[in-house]
Parts: sequence; C-alpha cells; structure tokens
Amino acid sequence: MFLAVPASLLIVRSETVLRSDGTIVKIPGSRTWTGTLLNLARRLRSDPHIIAFFPMFFVSNYYLPYQFNDINLANFNIRTRALNVILFYAAGVPGAYAAGYMLDTKHLRRSIRVKLSLAILIALFVGIWGGAYAWQAPVTRHETENPRFQLIDCTDSTYIGPMFLFLAFGFVHFVFQNAIYWFMAVLADSSATASAADFAGFFESLQAVGAAVAWRLSNLQLPFLVDLGVAWGLTVISIVVAAPLLVIRVKDVVGVQISHSGEVGTEMETSTDAIKG
Repeated sequence: MFLAVPASLLIVRSETVLRSDGTIVKIPGSRTWTGTLLNLARRLRSDPHIIAFFPMFFVSNYYLPYQFNDINLANFNIRTRALNVILFYAAGVPGAYAAGYMLDTKHLRRSIRVKLSLAILIALFVGIWGGAYAWQAPVTRHETENPRFQLIDCTDSTYIGPMFLFLAFGFVHFVFQNAIYWFMAVLADSSATASAADFAGFFESLQAVGAAVAWRLSNLQLPFLVDLGVAWGLTVISIVVAAPLLVIRVKDVVGVQISHSGEVGTEMETSTDAIKG
C-alpha cells in the first residue's frame, strides 16, 4: 500500500498513451447504471451460452469463509492466524506468476492451454481440498467451541500440516483468479458479441453475490465438513460446467488482420494484458 499509493501518482493521462501501431488510446464514455444493465441483458440474449460461466464467477471467492473462519479462526491462536493469512497471500505470488506464465506461453496453442489449465485446476482443487478434508475430518465444530479446546500455535509440532495447507490454499486461489481472467479474455477474443468488459461485469457482480452467500452460511455455524463439502463441490462443478464452453469456443485463430501492404492474414493471438489486474 505504501508503494502503490505514490506509484498511482505516476500514471499518465490516457490521451498521451500510444499503442504499438501509433493509435491513441481513447476511453469510452461511461454508461448509466440502467444502460449498463440493458447492455448486459442484450449480451445474454445474443449469446446465452456464457451463462455456463456464471457458476465459476459465483464460487470464485465462495470458499474463503471456510478457510478463514472454519479453519483459521476456529483452530489457531491469534498470532498463528495472522501467520496463516500472510502465508496464504505470500503463496499467491508464485501462484499468480505460474498461472500467468503458463497461460500466456507461446510454446503451446491457445486451445491446448485452455484444456491444460482446466485439467490442472481440477487436479489442484481435488488434491488440495482432499488434504483439507483429511485434516478437517477429525475436528468438529462442537470440539472447537469447548473452552478447553487447545488452539494450535505456530511453534507446535502439529502446525506443519496446516502451514502447508494454507500455502496451498493461497497458491490455488490466485491460480484460479488468474485463470478466470484469462478465460474471460480469450472468450471475448473468440466471441462476435460479448466483450471483455461484459464478462468482467458479470464476474465482479456474481463473485460478490457468492461471497455474501458464503459468509452468511458461515455465520449459521454449520458443521465444518458441510461447509467444506459445499465449497469444494461447487468449485469443482463450476469448472466442469464451464469446460465445454471454453473447449468449444476458444480457437487458435481468433480474427483477421489486414497488413499495411494490403495482405489479408489470420491473427493467431491477441493480447490479454488489457484486462489483467
């Protein structure tokens, strides 16, 4: 934060930015909220298949209450809870880098990268959440609410397992977030109607709804394994539901380019950097 705030003062005005082809970046005028809703409704009518992506948008932050409430808050003392949060977000750095490197590599065709990323996501969620189940199963909510329940400290020998669990949670979370943004970009490239901004609008709104539902369910004090099973199951199912749309829609050839000499050629890749945050 201390670096980000002053760094924002160095951002140049958009009208002074030139693209590689010499054109000036133009920021379109903002719509009213009613105009935005009508535009999104038109997008859904023209391309209803993107609804297959909605479950993934919904669950993209759904599992966080389970990780930070059911595991972190219930099982660890204060300083260890703080350490777990640090480990979670620290692991996100290599996770985001690894996802970005694999998704943007030019050594594999885009269609291959989509299939590979889907397989890796499912494998990561099944493996890591399987480990979470193995660690969570012996501990019930009733036990953790007992005043005599011994909270885990980072110096305890029993902390090794959950330490790596939180590292894995953070790693897969940021891999998942990067993958979703990349999926939106390539779908927008391959779609004649939907834009990256449309996908981002659906994503942010449904992500917020999913998180709100998850935090409310977390406050109902359901059994730990119920929260784990719902979060784990919804996440894997959402990837499976979105997979056919991605495999069918994402193409290696995404458009047509006309060179300065008048030659017509195919455009194999378009940059996805514009919507990555």
